[in-house]
Amino acid sequence: MIAFQDWMTSPQVAFFALTAITIAFSAIPAGIVGSWIVVNRISYLAAAVAHAVLGGVGIGIFLNHLTGWAWITPFSGGLVSGVLSAWIVSEISHRFPNRSDIAISLVWTVSMAIGMIAMHRTPGYHDPASYLFGNVLLVTGSDLWLTAGFGLVLIGIVSYAYPILEMMAFDPEFAQLHGVKVKLLRTATLAFVAIAVVVMLASSGILLVIALMTLPAATLLPHTYSLRTLMIRSCMLTGVVSLAGFALSWQTDLPTSATIVILAAGCYLAGIKLSRSQGRA
Repeated sequence: MIAFQDWMTSPQVAFFALTAITIAFSAIPAGIVGSWIVVNRISYLAAAVAHAVLGGVGIGIFLNHLTGWAWITPFSGGLVSGVLSAWIVSEISHRFPNRSDIAISLVWTVSMAIGMIAMHRTPGYHDPASYLFGNVLLVTGSDLWLTAGFGLVLIGIVSYAYPILEMMAFDPEFAQLHGVKVKLLRTATLAFVAIAVVVMLASSGILLVIALMTLPAATLLPHTYSLRTLMIRSCMLTGVVSLAGFALSWQTDLPTSATIVILAAGCYLAGIKLSRSQGRA
């Protein structure tokens, strides 16, 4: 009994519990925003915005060293860069729908290049890979509260605006005829992608956030006929995949983020195979 109590109060158990709870709460914004992205087929735009966050992170690191201002951080820089990129990408896709891919790729790559140059010019060691891949093993209590708070805010927004979101998701032209500002709503969606990336940057990293936003929702989309149901199921599948990947990486000594991505990709491929087998039946 004493041995069990010592084990329960050990730092290792506390760390494991904190990481697992943070991963579980990360599934909420990933599932909600990801479902909206997949249904509206803007995964490429979302990926561009997510990668553009790295530019702001690098500039934030550089300006913090240059000015010494405490409010300039990698996360505030990433937030500004991500929201600005969301507006730029939305404008490009709206004004030039047939040739937007090149311009969006330009925003994506140039933003990342600027971020890496800014990190390189800042004294000290700043590894871009830590922001691209994250490290779920370094989460803190503040990361948990920030992720949980953002998830609850998203739940509130979706609950309030669900009829409009559903109308736009399945018939944007009809929604626009009824006074819904489709362009503004798309820009807001991409801005939420940027915010989600920044919120989960420390624990998940840019690449893992993109994978968690797209793969679980894409896996479930052929088997779901309601946006609300897709969001709920995506949150659940994202949580299961993330926790399973965390546990597997812990047991096998593999990179946590990469393990989660591989499991999510495996679920997606299994979903494709299931859809094809049901189609032949």
